[in-house]
Parts: sequence; structure tokens; C-alpha cells
Amino acid sequence: MLNYVLKHATNHIQTRWQQAEQTKKMKYYKRNWEETRGDDFDSWGKSIWLFETENSGQPTKQIEIYENGKVLKYDQTKLEDEYGGLGDQELDLDEFSDFEITEQEFKQNWNEH
Repeated sequence: MLNYVLKHATNHIQTRWQQAEQTKKMKYYKRNWEETRGDDFDSWGKSIWLFETENSGQPTKQIEIYENGKVLKYDQTKLEDEYGGLGDQELDLDEFSDFEITEQEFKQNWNEH
């Protein structure tokens, strides 16, 4: 009986751990914005946006790369500045599915800028 209880408890713990690991996995996206900002910084030009998100689509890191060379980066250590900030809404993952990139590509851009 004790072996059954231990085996059942172990299976339960492993299942919960696997669920937690799947929940933590990040997703990465890269999307071209064909429009300018439409604000005081409109002269920066069009931009490329890269996101690291939770499975829910909530951004945890964000990079904006503008045609003029200006780069904005946001994460939990820098949520906002005078130019903008980390997205506070979940991305529509269906809308962004065609723009998914690898973790490696995102991290390369993050580290380069």
C-alpha cells in the first residue's frame, strides 16, 4: 500500500512539474511595422519589433529597431522611458503566429543592441 501511495505521489509531482515547465516556456516574435510612430519621433522611420513573451502572449522583453538606427529595449528592469515602454497587453498569438522566431535569434538581437 505504501508503495502505491509513493508511486502515485511521485507521478503527481512529476506531472505538476512538467505542467509548470511548459507554462514557463517563452515564445519569440519578430514583426516589421510598415508605419512610422505618428508622434514627435515620426522621423525615426519604420521599425522592426521583437518580443519575448510568456505562453499567454504577455511581453517580458521587447526591442524596437528604427530605420534611423535608434533602438529601444524594455524588460522588467526598464519598463518604460520617454519614448515608450514594455507592452502591457498580451499579444494576439494567432495574429503573431506567422512571425515566430527562435530564442537564439531574439537573444542575438537583444545582445547586439
